[in-house]
Amino acid sequence: MGAAFQGISTDFKGRIKYYKHDWVSAFSSGARILAPTFYIFFASALPVIAFGEQLSRDTGGRLSAVEALTSTALCGIIHSIFGGQPLLILGVAEPTHKPSCNWQRALFALGWMGLCMEFTRVAGELFGMLITVLFFQEAVKGVVEEFREPKSEHGEKAEFYWQYINGLFAVIFAFGVLLTSMQTRKARSWLYGTGWMRSLLADYGIPLMVVLWTAVSYAKPRGVPKDVPRRLDSPLPWEPQSLYHWTIVKDMGKVPIPYIFAGIIPAVMIAGLYFFDHNVASQMAQQHEYNLQKPSSYHCDMLLLGIMTLICGLLGVPPSNGVLPQSPMHTKSLAVLKRQMLRKKMVKSARECIRMNKTNSEIYGEMHDVLRRMDAEPTARELQNLREAVMNPDNKDGTSKGFDPEKHIDEHLPVRVKEQRVSNLLQSVLIGLSVLAISVIKRIPTSVLWGYFAYMAIDSLPGNQFWERILLLFVTKSRRSHASYVETVPYKTIVTFTALQILYFGICFGLTWVPVGGILFPLPFFLLIVIRERLLPKMFNPDHLKELDSSEYEEVEGAPQLEPDTEDSGEEDEFCDAELLDEMTTHRGELKHRNVSFDRGQRTSVDHHYSSEMGKLGTPFKGIIQDVKGRAECYKQDWVLSFCSGLRLLAPTFYIFFASALPVIAFGEQLSRDTDGSLSTVEALASTAICGIIHSIIGGQPLLIVGVAEPTVIMYSYLYNFSKKTPELGAKLFLPWAGWVNVWSALFLIVLGIFNACTVITRFTRVAGELFGMLITVLFFQQAIKGLVEEFGTPKNENQLAEEFQFQWRYINGLLGIIFSFGVLVTSLKTRKARTWLYGTGWLRSFIADYGVPLMVVLWTALSYVVPGKVPEGVPRRLVSPLPWESASLYHWTVVKDMGQVPFLYIVAAIIPAFMIAGLYFFDHSVSSQMAQQEEFNLQKPSAYHYDMFLLGIMTLICGLLGLPPSNGVIPQSPMHTKSLAVLRKQLIRKEVVKSAKECIKLKKTKSEIYGKMQAVFEEMDTDPTVSFVGLISLHLQSLLQAKELENLKEAVMNPDAKDGTKKNFDLEEHIDDYLPVRVNEQRMTNLMQSLLIGLSVLAISIIKRIPTSVLWGYFAYMAIDSLPGNQFWERILLLFIAPRRRSRILEGSHASFVETVPFKTIAAFTGFQLAYFAVCYGMTWIPIGGILFPLPFFLLILVREHLLPRLFKPRDLQELDASEYEEILGAPRGSLSMSLQDKEPGDSDESVEDYCDAEILDEMTTSRGELKLRAVSFNDGNSNNDGNRSFNVRNRSFNVRNRRSFNARYRHSFNDRYLHSFNGNASQN
Repeated sequence: MGAAFQGISTDFKGRIKYYKHDWVSAFSSGARILAPTFYIFFASALPVIAFGEQLSRDTGGRLSAVEALTSTALCGIIHSIFGGQPLLILGVAEPTHKPSCNWQRALFALGWMGLCMEFTRVAGELFGMLITVLFFQEAVKGVVEEFREPKSEHGEKAEFYWQYINGLFAVIFAFGVLLTSMQTRKARSWLYGTGWMRSLLADYGIPLMVVLWTAVSYAKPRGVPKDVPRRLDSPLPWEPQSLYHWTIVKDMGKVPIPYIFAGIIPAVMIAGLYFFDHNVASQMAQQHEYNLQKPSSYHCDMLLLGIMTLICGLLGVPPSNGVLPQSPMHTKSLAVLKRQMLRKKMVKSARECIRMNKTNSEIYGEMHDVLRRMDAEPTARELQNLREAVMNPDNKDGTSKGFDPEKHIDEHLPVRVKEQRVSNLLQSVLIGLSVLAISVIKRIPTSVLWGYFAYMAIDSLPGNQFWERILLLFVTKSRRSHASYVETVPYKTIVTFTALQILYFGICFGLTWVPVGGILFPLPFFLLIVIRERLLPKMFNPDHLKELDSSEYEEVEGAPQLEPDTEDSGEEDEFCDAELLDEMTTHRGELKHRNVSFDRGQRTSVDHHYSSEMGKLGTPFKGIIQDVKGRAECYKQDWVLSFCSGLRLLAPTFYIFFASALPVIAFGEQLSRDTDGSLSTVEALASTAICGIIHSIIGGQPLLIVGVAEPTVIMYSYLYNFSKKTPELGAKLFLPWAGWVNVWSALFLIVLGIFNACTVITRFTRVAGELFGMLITVLFFQQAIKGLVEEFGTPKNENQLAEEFQFQWRYINGLLGIIFSFGVLVTSLKTRKARTWLYGTGWLRSFIADYGVPLMVVLWTALSYVVPGKVPEGVPRRLVSPLPWESASLYHWTVVKDMGQVPFLYIVAAIIPAFMIAGLYFFDHSVSSQMAQQEEFNLQKPSAYHYDMFLLGIMTLICGLLGLPPSNGVIPQSPMHTKSLAVLRKQLIRKEVVKSAKECIKLKKTKSEIYGKMQAVFEEMDTDPTVSFVGLISLHLQSLLQAKELENLKEAVMNPDAKDGTKKNFDLEEHIDDYLPVRVNEQRMTNLMQSLLIGLSVLAISIIKRIPTSVLWGYFAYMAIDSLPGNQFWERILLLFIAPRRRSRILEGSHASFVETVPFKTIAAFTGFQLAYFAVCYGMTWIPIGGILFPLPFFLLILVREHLLPRLFKPRDLQELDASEYEEILGAPRGSLSMSLQDKEPGDSDESVEDYCDAEILDEMTTSRGELKLRAVSFNDGNSNNDGNRSFNVRNRSFNVRNRRSFNARYRHSFNDRYLHSFNGNASQN
């Protein structure tokens, strides 16, 4: 601490010589300055409005949004003109409570004395976390209060139901703003849309969402009162309540003298808060990575803050101070502006030099001159990497490459900020003008602001090291990613330090709840200076403390370590088999990865050989006989394997039970609505259980899961509507007539099985499967929306006069429906990815991933009972289904006796819908069977397509005679079943192979002996005489295949070299996981048990009926969204919305092979054809009665595919776009664009440059709090101040490359890939 005024004097002298340049620089930018101005205006105005509403509630309306906006505008204008650091943004912030006229005294003293306290990172993080929690608290408190009568309300008390409706609106709007704002915040990294649109959404998405949800709040029926939902309560600027604040100084003399002096206590607290908050905001706006050229002005700004606080106090408005994250956001926006201007000039000069064939030295010299003319003299260190790039433009693989102006300038251009005052002044003026628009601002619902508070809370967490260390406590050792401290500080020290912070945070937060003494809550933050300097150094190692509590607001990027640290050594990586298989399969159950494009290789496998033989079958019954013979030899083994697996089978059993039961319950409710209760959930469950039991016992392929599916529901809806409108049938004879339809359908299916029609299934190529899948997806969405809309109406055949069907209760039921539907949808989508979470133990993540969706249904069902007692019993509405022992259910078992009452003409007419249903079942059942038997699963037992089709006909006949909707093979449950058994089988084999290898290592045997033992154990567990297939494969060939599959494992054991060429010891756990081939536990017990459980669910229908119908609509939406990934048709539609320069990013992850080999124009044309054809198929479903013919276009696709498409598209392109294989290729980062993605669009120029704008680059490098994420060295590696002038662009120029390391890259040596490499190699040799 130096002499008084010394700091202020130094600051003033340093800034005065740049004052003129601050204005000239702004005006030289012209209209360009408007972009950062509007950007920071919206970023500042919204929080101020929110804090104004909070002040209004906390002060009983004495302060409001008018005063908050006025203070922000006034202080902002003063600071932008007279302030030392014009990049600093001021505003009313969360710490501002209970203004006092004495604050400014302490602030004057701090400025005069040049005080510079050493607040380290721990203080900033604790303060940030406190503000975050207070934001959450305010959001939750605000939403809860929306259900209550407002404090200021006078007159008649509002009816309960309008209060409740207001509260439900609040929940919807608050969560709507939160979720949509979180999504738009990341818009710049989206693949889809043009660059300007993504930037617009990223920069202005939050205010746009506030406007959007405000507009939605007006979309309400006329019967809802005007004041529902509640909106901001603020007087207009010209009303007496607002005007009074300007003359409040005349009443200050009325305050008793004791209270004037008593004001010193809160003044000290508030001054300390402002001192801390203002300085940190200023530091964040001037991080040294921004390379600011003008000096800082901390002391002068603190003095000015005191003057502004005095002015605000005398005017009766809450004071403003430096705010986060707006201040660093302002600097970042100006860095983008300056960078764009520099880049444009430098690229232009470089291109001119290249055009004139100048040398690299001359090119660099010209670029250096441009940078020097437009900016202060750059240091040699800043331009070192750019110079090297110009003089030595070599690729990372060592090959030479010409200098690329766009690429190399983008990567190595130092950061420069447009340091000026106009943007701050303009945004402050705009905030001032907002006061005049308060009548418009008052239209914002208060609940929208509570959502915005929640958004600010969540958005402030990333980058807070305290929060990240709390999360680290829940991350298992093998999954810890890291900043620098994770590499250098022992884990126990991190835990201890974090625990102390949590304890101290509890004290700070607890103080805010003290009624009067809560104003002392800043006191613990001031005490932190003493604790940090005296106590913590005694508890922790100085180097560790420097890492965990550095005064710098930066972190080092952790580099992947090849060797685990001492604490984690010996721990095996926690990526379980289920997670590996999840990564390699789409949500539809397809295997993603293959090694070659369809035109680059051939596939050979047992089942492929079997399929080719199947195509040659012509004699009736030949296919069935062959299937029966093939499976008969395996039948005993199907049961023996089940009993050998023991209790391990329970996991896949319950997994597939929940995966099957929920859709059946949902389809049962849809059937009940579409057939007016003639069919219900009871019949859907009974059909699924009966058919599942039959198929699991005598079916050909026991891995195939059968159940009532969406096609059945669609066809039965048409059958019911036709029957109801036909006088000869009516609703009474609907089930008997449907029985006849099933009899004919069964006959057709039996004939198809007898005459080996399954050979035709190969002619249904991918385009048919994708169109059918997309149709089902759209119908799921349609049912979800239709069901949700019906929640606002009165159900059919219900008493319109009942209480629960009055307008207000119907409206409440609809709002609850929206909450439950979207709740189920969002939470189910989140839990679906639980296995990839960093947090929680492996078994917990797997449990949530496997059973998360049914758990969410249970959770939201439980929440549906948390309604006030005044709500009628029928709200929310729940499933309607008769109990199994009631007459409505018992009738179905005797429906066969009424089939004789159906007129003969309609028995014959039933052939038409029967033909459609048989065709649908034939297609759906066969595709489901194919998906369950994908060759990558390496099934050892033969398929039985013909026999299973014959059996499907028998089961359809049984269901028809029992009055039940038939069941057939379903997706994605069938491949999910196989996948779950692949995990089980791999665990069994892995356990024994690892055990044998460990024994050999313990005995110090050679690598050859280790591999020999491992191979022997694998063959022993994998080979069984009953698994050999007569006429297809011999035991000798099976042994050869096993040896070939283990070839990569052998190489890994004998030659465990790292990818960089260095030698590496054989890692047992790693190499076993990487190279062990996939095996599936092929048995019948899991299918049988899950079918029995579904049968038992019929008895639990009284519990199932408690599920709200709106929960099922959410589940329908989930099924729709979850079925889209992996559908190539959908992915090609999305591809159309990706900007040409951004398409190369598709190559960074998993992608289908056509992306690399087919021209983009061809992809667009083929997708356009599919869209038109899909519109025809979907349109047919809307035809009242003729809609029953909607499967017809799918059958015609065979002719279209064989005769029309080959004339429109090249054979090679068509094979890629419409291959019959359900596989995709694993994408790796490419150095150059593929054939497809190099297509030029009309008018595009130089589109080969990837579309990363400056703002996106800076977004990647900064946290949500505005901090720079990355630095070059750890704090204990040297003095970080020495690197102060280092450009963060230079240090982080390769962030694109780092970000391209997709999650799949970690598994590019997964066991499935190893198998494919070895097996395809064998195929090519053959």
